[in-house]
Amino acid sequence: MRLKWFLLTVLLIAALVHIAPCKPRFKFYAPETTHTVVLPFERSFIFTVRFHNLGDEDLFVEPIMPKVEFPEDWLVILPSGRVLLRPGEEVDVVTTFEPANIAERKHGELSFNFTFMVQGKLYSIPIHVKYVVLDWEELPKEKVRVKVLDARTGKSVSDVFVMFTSPSSLMG
Repeated sequence: MRLKWFLLTVLLIAALVHIAPCKPRFKFYAPETTHTVVLPFERSFIFTVRFHNLGDEDLFVEPIMPKVEFPEDWLVILPSGRVLLRPGEEVDVVTTFEPANIAERKHGELSFNFTFMVQGKLYSIPIHVKYVVLDWEELPKEKVRVKVLDARTGKSVSDVFVMFTSPSSLMG
């Protein structure tokens, strides 16, 4: 009788040990879920989700993008397909939100649920993106004075050309 209970206990433990690794172990991180695109300084918002397989088995991450009618003033590039994540691997999946046809509008916004599936389970991250167009005529004018110093002596350096740039390639 003891042998029977012993064998039953061993089988139960073996079944639990076998089932435990089958559970997907992963984490995901979205550093920014709300953003305002300030035109002309930025052209778009690139939403990024980092997936990390913490388990010891392969995982598939599959973006599930429902058919959504985005406002006509937005160009949205969604991910598709499936991503294979080997144990320990990380991957970034991106979605791009770019304002379009902005000549008629000064601002716009949209909300979207970034939905994905891992091992048959759905997850969703709400995203909210806005844009505003700066009107140069409405902005107060400011002057910037720049003084370039020698790193060793601390004395002023003359005949220096200074250029300011922004991510949108505007220069001043």
